[in-house]
Amino acid sequence: MCYPVISWGEFAHLGSKENLLGQQASEALVAKTSMENAVHAKTPPSFIWHTVEDGTVPVENAYLYAMALQKHKIRHELHVYPDGRHGLGLAKDLARSSNQASQWCQACENFLYKEGF
Repeated sequence: MCYPVISWGEFAHLGSKENLLGQQASEALVAKTSMENAVHAKTPPSFIWHTVEDGTVPVENAYLYAMALQKHKIRHELHVYPDGRHGLGLAKDLARSSNQASQWCQACENFLYKEGF
């Protein structure tokens, strides 16, 4: 997951919430569709990365999901890089800089290999 929109709570990306749930979503729908509430014993292993500087989706979304995975003992990796805008994609434009976010592709490949994917 790259800079994922996970939660509709305090750290929601409001544009996504409104586009997906509508303006008058019930509290029950909000709770049900906040993915930190949907983790269970059969949730697959997850690789998550985000940047602290993301001005679009709060980094807390990644933290909330990783904490839910940890609570359910689901294998995961969480990488939070200090610098980088939202929407970095493969971060190829950062590959020659010292920006750590450019390392996410290799970290993900390593995770997938370890998990047998």
